[in-house]
Order: sequence, then C-alpha cells, then structure tokens
Amino acid sequence: MSDDWAEFPLHDKYDLVYSTWSGAVKDPASLMKMHEASRGYCVLELGASPSKEGDFDKIYTMIMGDELRYPGNYLNILTTLYDYGIYANLETWGYDTVTKYQTIEDAVELRKNGLEAYTHVTDEMIEQLRQFFQAKMNPDGTYTTRAKGVSCMLWWHV
Repeated sequence: MSDDWAEFPLHDKYDLVYSTWSGAVKDPASLMKMHEASRGYCVLELGASPSKEGDFDKIYTMIMGDELRYPGNYLNILTTLYDYGIYANLETWGYDTVTKYQTIEDAVELRKNGLEAYTHVTDEMIEQLRQFFQAKMNPDGTYTTRAKGVSCMLWWHV
C-alpha cells in the first residue's frame, strides 16, 4: 500500500482526519483526498517557517550539495483549499526547542530518516553524518541541537 493519501482507498469516512504536511499529504490531490475522507473535521499541521539554528539545513547542504528548499507552504495550502470553496482556520505558534541525543548513533539515525525523504542514503552519507556529529558532540558524548521557528495548524469543517 502506498503512503500517499491520493492513492488511499476510501472505504469509510472518519469524524476527524489529522495529518502533517508530509509524504502522505504533499500536494493538492492528496490534500483533497484527505478532505474527502472526513465527515467531520480535517486538521493539517506543518511548519510555517523554516527552522532556524537547527542542524538539518546544514546536514542537507553537506550531503546533497545544495540548499534545502522546504516542501509546501501554508499559504499555498490555504489558497488551494480556498480554490475548492473550503475556508480553513489557521493558528500559528512559535517554538524554541533543545534536543539532546544520548549517542551519536541516535542523532545519525534521526537525520538519516529525515534525509530519506529526499534521497537514497548511502553508507558514505551515514559516515558523513557520523563525522558531522562527532565534530559537534558535547564533552559527555551527547549531541545537543536547538531548533527555532514557527509552526501552524490548519483546520476546517467538512
């Protein structure tokens, strides 16, 4: 079975359909399929701004050799919904989080999973990740990163 909402076979409707702006809901077709699956409410959560001070942008550039362009934009999603006659609510909030990984391997695994949305991750890329984290690890062998930005939630009644 596909992870794409646009290809999800609808057998029933749900009171609440919730998703993040992810590989499953990533374009107008999958957004409208999400809407179609609900008989009550739809909720979509996503970043409203690129994260500042986090490490993923640096890691992406190091691995891919190009600047990260975040997929989706909440204004485009609002416009798409509006074009379909759907008037969504919008709420935004800031975040400032510090994440501490107990081992380099924990950090490598998380960032490897994030990169898999963009490319096939090779053994050489995993080694680059290890070197990146080793160069930035804390004296106690942990790795800490800070992310700061704005998230948002769109919700609407079907």
